[in-house]
Amino acid sequence: MDPISTARELAAAHPTAKLPCPVCAASVNAENLARHLDKVHPGARAPAATTWPGKGALGVFPVSLALAGNAFVLKHMLGLARRRVELPFSVQIGALVAMRPDVVGAHQDEYNTPGTEVRTGRYLRLVGKRAITIGCARSTSFSAHWDNGSWRDGGKRRSCDIRVSIETMLAIEYALVQRGVLRLATS
Repeated sequence: MDPISTARELAAAHPTAKLPCPVCAASVNAENLARHLDKVHPGARAPAATTWPGKGALGVFPVSLALAGNAFVLKHMLGLARRRVELPFSVQIGALVAMRPDVVGAHQDEYNTPGTEVRTGRYLRLVGKRAITIGCARSTSFSAHWDNGSWRDGGKRRSCDIRVSIETMLAIEYALVQRGVLRLATS
């Protein structure tokens, strides 16, 4: 099932909840989701994807995340590696951070240059026997939509296995709902 259909079903079943729009990530009251989709995204369709493209940890090599039965599989496009996380697994979320060096004098290229920690995005981490960390530059307001009994705070992280677009992150979240991993926050 595609993310738009899943969002519509959740909205119909829980009209007092808030959902992320599966197209633009706006936080929408469930009772207004159908109107939002029809007015702001007329004719929008999201295919029931089972493979999502992204970039690797350094943002250089292409990687993908795929659904294969009851598992999420991270594949490096160059065939270098593959990681699989099978259900049941837990979900963690948190901030992706990096150190931005403070430019002080002519020695800013030295190793021990002072810096400031800056947020570079958010991550969603699937943790089973192994783990896959999915990063995104934008936030989907994850904790406002999904029941905090179905995920936990993972703290800050400096890296992720795959960086994806906001649309892909939303599709992954709705795929986790479809598999019963995430539950809608209804109160």
